[in-house]
This record gives sequence, C-alpha cells and structure tokens, in this order.
Amino acid sequence: MVYLSQLELNPRNRSVLKALADTHLMHRMLTCSLPDADKGEIGRFLYRIEVGHGSVRVLAQSEALPKWVALGEALISIQGPQEMNWQNEDKSSKFTIGQQFRFRLRANPTFRAGKDSPATDRGKRLAILDRAGQLAWLERKGVQAGFIIAPLPEGAEWFDPFGDEPEARAQVHIIPLGFCSGIRNSTEYTMTIKHYSVQFDGILQVTDPEALVRAVESGIGSAKGFGFGLLSLARIRG
Repeated sequence: MVYLSQLELNPRNRSVLKALADTHLMHRMLTCSLPDADKGEIGRFLYRIEVGHGSVRVLAQSEALPKWVALGEALISIQGPQEMNWQNEDKSSKFTIGQQFRFRLRANPTFRAGKDSPATDRGKRLAILDRAGQLAWLERKGVQAGFIIAPLPEGAEWFDPFGDEPEARAQVHIIPLGFCSGIRNSTEYTMTIKHYSVQFDGILQVTDPEALVRAVESGIGSAKGFGFGLLSLARIRG
C-alpha cells in the first residue's frame, strides 16, 4: 500500500522556480514533507512533474504518509493523499492477465557503455537518444515489470500518423523531453547530475500481475529520486 497525491505548485513562487531548474533541489523540496526525511529515511518515493499552460502539477507516490503543508507558500492545492493498494486481502494482485490500461511513464532510458565504446565512456550509464532504442528499452523493462505494449489493431481503417516510426505498430507515443540537470553539493565537492527525459504514453497489457504490482510500487528504470520511474495507470473506458 502506498499514498498517491496530486499537488499544484505555485509557478510564481521563487522556491518552485529554482526547483524546476534543478532536479536535486526539487527532490529535496518534495521529500521535506515526508516523516523522518531529516534522517534520510523517506522510504519508497516516486514523483512526476508536469508543467504546462502556467501550471505546475506534481503526481507523488510515497510509502510514508506525507504532510504537504510543509511546502508552505509553494503549494496551491492538494488532492489526496489517497491510499492505493493493488493487492487483495490474500496478497494476490488485483491485476489480471490480459487486462489493458492506459499508462504514462516518464523515464530515463539508459544503457551501460561496453568495451566497444570510447575509453572515456566505458562503464558509464549513457542516455538512449534514438526512438527505436527507447522503445526497445521500454519493451525490455515491460518484460521485467509484467506487461507488454498493446499492439495496434489490424486493418486498413487504422491510419498511423507516425508512418515508419519504430512504435508504428504499438499503442505508445514517445515524447523526448531533453536533458535535465541537478546540482549535488557536499562538504567535499559539487557535482552536476544530468538525466535524459522521455515520456511514454500508451496502452499496456498485463502479462504478470504480481510483477506489475511491484513495478507500480517501486518504479521503473533509473533516477527514481529525480522525477523518473512513476508508472501511472488508468482504466480504459469504452
């Protein structure tokens, strides 16, 4: 069981503006509302920032019950926290094989540079920048997380606006959002951290209900502490 909250932040607040430009600062600002954050014990915490039309929305999922009033003047409104539980009383998953959901995932698709890479990159985690590679990354993560991307229905009546794009036969839209960065300060050094952001919107189909519960609760991919990895699901209404 986790707590899901939707926050609207003040886009004119100085603290919010600074945090939008620094992923590390945004992480610190949001986690200050979690119990025992001062001890570094925040539990599982995932969030996604969505900015548009003069608004800043945060979807946050936490293992601990948050107290968002700690955000002070940075906060405009709150929905939640709402308890979310994807397991039945016997601990089995509420998901079923074959079930389909609309999904959104903002992720940091990466690969580990191998021995064939330039010497300066070997062993590093590098961003996947091409759409075919990003879709392949999502498909690999889906195998681990208990889902596949639902294929497009067959038939000439289905017009594909993406043409020959790699996701042409799958119900997913890949939106590249570019690089974002944060600055980590310590008593010994200052480090700039960069992540490449991609948003996946589409329809998934459940293949392993128990694995999907773990993925929803724990997130997908790397950089989960910096606004990546939260898998949001919504029922498909006919």
